Amino acid sequence: MKRIAIPFRRLLPLLLALAFVTLVIVGLSYTNLIDEYSEYIPFRRPFLATSNTSSETALTDEQIRLSVIQQYEFNENIVASGSPLDAFATCNNPLHTNESAVFLVSENGPEGTLARIEFAWFGFNTPARYNPNVLPYPPGGAAPYFGLGRQTVELNGKKHHELVYCDMEWGLSKGIGRRILKCKGGLQKLEFPEWRSPGGKCVWLPYLEDTNGPSDPRVFFSPKGEPVMIVGTNGITNCLSQYIIDLRVMIPDLGEKMKVEQVPVRFKQLTELPRDHYGEIEKNWFLLYDDKDIGYVQHDIENRSISALPTVDTITSAHAVNFVQGEAVPPCISSLKKEYEEKNDQIRNDIHQGTNSLRVTLCEFPCIPTIHNTVLLEMFHIKYHSYLEVFYRRYVMLMNVTAPFEVIGRTNNLIYAGSDEKMMIYTVSMAWDHANFRRHEPWSEAKYGGRAIWNAIEDQEAEEYENSINDFNGGAVTSRRRDEPDSSDSSSSAPVDDTGQDSSAPVTTDEEAAARYPFLENVPLLQNSTYTNPLVNEYYHGWIDDTIILNIGINDLESGIVHVKASDLLECVTACK
Repeated sequence: MKRIAIPFRRLLPLLLALAFVTLVIVGLSYTNLIDEYSEYIPFRRPFLATSNTSSETALTDEQIRLSVIQQYEFNENIVASGSPLDAFATCNNPLHTNESAVFLVSENGPEGTLARIEFAWFGFNTPARYNPNVLPYPPGGAAPYFGLGRQTVELNGKKHHELVYCDMEWGLSKGIGRRILKCKGGLQKLEFPEWRSPGGKCVWLPYLEDTNGPSDPRVFFSPKGEPVMIVGTNGITNCLSQYIIDLRVMIPDLGEKMKVEQVPVRFKQLTELPRDHYGEIEKNWFLLYDDKDIGYVQHDIENRSISALPTVDTITSAHAVNFVQGEAVPPCISSLKKEYEEKNDQIRNDIHQGTNSLRVTLCEFPCIPTIHNTVLLEMFHIKYHSYLEVFYRRYVMLMNVTAPFEVIGRTNNLIYAGSDEKMMIYTVSMAWDHANFRRHEPWSEAKYGGRAIWNAIEDQEAEEYENSINDFNGGAVTSRRRDEPDSSDSSSSAPVDDTGQDSSAPVTTDEEAAARYPFLENVPLLQNSTYTNPLVNEYYHGWIDDTIILNIGINDLESGIVHVKASDLLECVTACK
């Protein structure tokens, strides 16, 4: 058969035409994709706050009044629905699905990636610094942050743990020029008391009986502003135990720098945290604070164990009766564990407690915090063991803000931009960064609390409901204030107007608000009141549009930090039934 040769130059116009058509089709598809997501800006950057107040962004009286009305109705809707997480069950970012991981972009640098923490420039014979804890200083200080980390050194031929700390500021890494958080001034070692564990108590790892030094520190603010640390070291009655201490005792000028000198020091020495029965090795405990700022210790997540925080400042506390004991974590969390067909202790996964807890109101400032729209969040990990390889996946657990802190939801797996699957990443602690990333002025109960408006609405609705009941049987009802627990059937709490419609649907305009609540025109916006919202403080509480610091350990060798909005952290929430 004779082969027919076609010169390349005759094919060239046809190939160019095909390429042009392909580019047009791809271009149209890309344009449609961009148009579909044109209103979503996934990598937006916040402005850094230069002060705590801003007259330019302050709300007018009319805006505050409307906001209070809307938040009152929002709160009533939550009470009626029974869950504050309904608005977070969907994935607002098109990159995410209910099955995918949540990809977190950091706000602390132009690249959006995890920033390294440099406690000291890594040189010869310099120990690794990991398990980082970073807290913000108030605005106007010499440095924006306080940082504390852990290092392991050789002491008498054995590994020994130490804690180091410094003031920190933003800088650039040498050569590459990436943004890092680094020490400003010298790095100092924290003086830490040490003792041996009782003989025969370290059965699993006998070498732990010797003095080990402090390990796995968690540094955070209490609702009162106490900069406290939970840390592990040799036990009094067991091998390794968990202790709490106020860092102002160990770092004398810390209270002045944090501007909390007036806050009383409760834990003046290492105080052993209580449990009804100590295990051989206790690790990673954290504190929960309820709606009245009463502290509790959570020992375990998988089989929940919670006891009251001790008030006695002693080196060892009496064993406590657990507030919650052996309660199984809900299936929404326990189902995250992987089941293995092979029975092998070297291949397994466990649920590990991670960070301290924070309190978050699930709407934007100046939404009025209540026990119905505010929750506690804490980050936990699924730890995977595959022989010598260790890997973590991290999730946020959401709990009621009232004791006994029922688990009500959790997020998907969280991944930080700038990390990869080869890294062993453990999130150590977290804190609100109101000092450096706040987008609004501080909370003012007189200005934003709206108590006069809130009470006027409740009084009016109670009066209308009482009149309707009296028309039938002469009964009466008692109005319930927003700071009182709801003991009635939440499904009957939504007011009904004369059209038979649920009047708890949020209003959208001033005109609608004036039509629905005409009596509010005579209610003063500001009032002289000693009332203080018990959920609000500058240390433990924030709103959904506030920024959280996440402190990260990398491969037990390095440290990192990311800043994320609470709303980004709570993407694609799974409710726990």
